[in-house]
Amino acid sequence: MIPAGRVAGGSIHRTLPGILPVFLMLALAGCEESTNAAYTDKRPSNINNYSEKRSFPAVWDDLVEAREEHLPGASFCLNASADLDELVQVQREVGQTFPEDVRELYLYADGQSPGEGCLPLFGEGYWFLSLDEVRSRWQMRLDEHQGRMAMEALYGRQGAVYGYEWHPAWIPLAARDHNDELALDFVPTPMGASGQIIRYLDQHRDRDHMALGLRDYLGQLERQFSQEAVFPGMSRDDEQD
Repeated sequence: MIPAGRVAGGSIHRTLPGILPVFLMLALAGCEESTNAAYTDKRPSNINNYSEKRSFPAVWDDLVEAREEHLPGASFCLNASADLDELVQVQREVGQTFPEDVRELYLYADGQSPGEGCLPLFGEGYWFLSLDEVRSRWQMRLDEHQGRMAMEALYGRQGAVYGYEWHPAWIPLAARDHNDELALDFVPTPMGASGQIIRYLDQHRDRDHMALGLRDYLGQLERQFSQEAVFPGMSRDDEQD
């Protein structure tokens, strides 16, 4: 069980001071202006409105219980808990305060270490990233997009997600490979929610809305897993191997 008290403490809940580079601050200002533009909703159905009623610790306990019941030989292969100071520092570096359930998860486990018999926590091959991986992936994207109009809303509004090529307020949370990741989105459209989970696929125009937040994402994954007895992204043959 994730101890609810692990996220207690004023230091982690305060609003983090901005220490972003000048380029990033200017880019964010430009993005804020563009998000107010009258874009046409291309895919208003691209919104996952599933709302989880259970607390995050309850969702976690049910997910672990489902794994033990249906895949007793498997593990999530979680790393040790993150250091609180590092968690605060990473939030400062990316310029965003993570939602409470995300902070809670990191104070329980600092990402995963994939290996034999391990399950990707986010299903469908998406592995939970350590804070160091979050930092390096975010910095890599920032470096890739500096000097060009990367944060223009190229494809208009896509339901709850703006169709930016990339945005510095998209913070990686889980990844399947170098170009395919789940990210926390802190610049949603009026149809979305700050901190929602989206899929960022490099060099692909769609920006899929995956969940309203982490608790909703893992809660829906747990319900699917419990009902179908198959972990999302795996076949029954895979589970029997």
